Formats: sequence, C-alpha cells, structure tokens
Amino acid sequence: MNYTLGREWRTPPLWHGGEADTARMRFLHLSKEEQATLLKLLESL
Repeated sequence: MNYTLGREWRTPPLWHGGEADTARMRFLHLSKEEQATLLKLLESL
C-alpha cells in the first residue's frame, strides 16, 4: 500500500479545501517546459 503521510512536498497542498485552486490552475496553464523549470527551482530549495 502507498500511504501519503505528508512527507513529500507535493502532498500537503492536496489537504487544503480549495485554497490553492488559483495557484494550481495557473501551474496547469504553464507549458510543460515552464512547469519543469518551476519544479526544478522548488526542488532546489
């Protein structure tokens, strides 16, 4: 089984009641290249 415990940085935003919808939609509207660049930046922090 794969239980999500919030240890991965991508998991906690899923627990919010729609508070991140705007940010999520903006991310999804980025090109695949822009998404990859943003993820690379976040993973470097």
